[in-house]
Amino acid sequence: MRPTTGVPGRTIMCLDRKSADYNDTYEFTGRQIRALNVASYNYLGFAAGVGGCADAVKESIERYGYYVGASQLEGGRLDLHEQAEALVARFVGHEAALIYSMGWETNAGTLPALVGKGDLIISDGFNHNSLRTGARLSGARVVPFKHNDFDDLERVLRQSISNGQPRHCRPWKKILVLIEGLYSMEGTMPDLQRVLQLKQRYKVR
Repeated sequence: MRPTTGVPGRTIMCLDRKSADYNDTYEFTGRQIRALNVASYNYLGFAAGVGGCADAVKESIERYGYYVGASQLEGGRLDLHEQAEALVARFVGHEAALIYSMGWETNAGTLPALVGKGDLIISDGFNHNSLRTGARLSGARVVPFKHNDFDDLERVLRQSISNGQPRHCRPWKKILVLIEGLYSMEGTMPDLQRVLQLKQRYKVR
């Protein structure tokens, strides 16, 4: 690992260093090395100090002042939020849309609004931590199935539907099958056609 300098964009400036004691201590050479940035989430360059994003930020600060950049619950709602959500809604062809500040929060924050106590989530064993967190926060019962094993998913579906809820065996209010379109940690993709067939056959979400 090397110390960096400047704003991380698509590339980043690393401070060159050398060691005479097998990396126990370091000495800086004074040189800088430009390298590809795979160490931060700024790979699209949104945090760059110059360019379109920087100009838009400057204009927004002059118009709205400083803003904490946190969730609307903490930082308040601006007309910009409404404009952005209306734009997204028009783009996807729906009457309304909701924008979250990050992908992790989207998964963790949306699931508790979709399911709750008396519901069942059947979750791929390799689902991202954000999905697992949202599932736990929802209060629904969570049952895993083997990663990308849709025979195992069907087995869990059959067993869950036939057994019902624990203790009193009532039918589940809702059953939600939770998978990812692309498993970013593994690089695998599910057979969505098979999942849709199971969804229609067992009338789950």
